[in-house]
Amino acid sequence: MASTSTNTNISPYLFLTASLLNALAVPGHIIFGRQNVDPTLRALQGRSDSPTHAVGLAAARVGFEHMTVGIFAAAILNYRWSATNGPQGRDEHALFWALLGGGWWVGRRYWRVGEYGPLVLCLWGPPLCSLAAWALAQH
Repeated sequence: MASTSTNTNISPYLFLTASLLNALAVPGHIIFGRQNVDPTLRALQGRSDSPTHAVGLAAARVGFEHMTVGIFAAAILNYRWSATNGPQGRDEHALFWALLGGGWWVGRRYWRVGEYGPLVLCLWGPPLCSLAAWALAQH
């Protein structure tokens, strides 16, 4: 008797969901930075003439702004993985685990202060979607 079941592989859709969440996080990250990070850094500016203080402020700005690039790269990777059923090769495996582990590690700071939007849109939501997608693709 022929099987009447259909392919219900949802892995590509979970990777696409992760990609979409990351893509939505890019403008959200910029807006969040302008509303929360920039005012705080401006308030700290000029409080010390120490070169270390100036470098620390610059590093905070650069790190936060450059994170936008990382979020965009994660969106591209997840889009690719939707077509390949997950990371291919050691380099992509390393990127996958870096996104998952790094998102958990830095996201705990937002969790502690009750800021959950970044967790859902980029730090925990997409990596967990990707993890589920990759696990399902293996079976």
